[in-house]
Parts: sequence; structure tokens; C-alpha cells
Amino acid sequence: MRELGLVPYRGERYEVPYMRDGQDFYNLVGVVRGGDRSLDPVLIGAHYDTVPHSPGANDNGSAVAAVLSLARTFVKPKPDRTLRFVAF
Repeated sequence: MRELGLVPYRGERYEVPYMRDGQDFYNLVGVVRGGDRSLDPVLIGAHYDTVPHSPGANDNGSAVAAVLSLARTFVKPKPDRTLRFVAF
């Protein structure tokens, strides 16, 4: 997200971290501010892959790659709506 010019932040503003093996994990959020602040923002999100022997999908990171590709597309020109790109 940084390479795209976004300023990513951890989602701890809105949630508690997910803990696994003594480590905290957070959602990662990047925002493209829209030109019309009166419009509701759009959330574009994808999940991280799961770890072995746990429930969840393992799709080789394709969903997060798609979110990053969409972010690259919408960084310029500036959209009307604010776009939030989230990896969770």
C-alpha cells in the first residue's frame, strides 16, 4: 500500500487484535479519500490466507493481490467516494 502512495494503518482503531501463538495480528487499512465527503465510503476487502491446520481458505493470497490491484487502479484519478482497502 505504501508503494501505491497510501498511508496504511493497522485496524486497531476499531477492533482488538487477533492473537495467535503469542503474536497480535490486525487488519491493514489503506484509504483513498474521495472528492465528495457527503457520499458513503466503499469498503474493498480480502482475507489473508489461513495457516496450516486451522479453518479458513488458502487461496495463495489472490484476494489480497486483487485488493492491491484495485487500490493501484483507484489511487489516481481521485474517485468521488472514499475507498477503504482492507486486508483482514
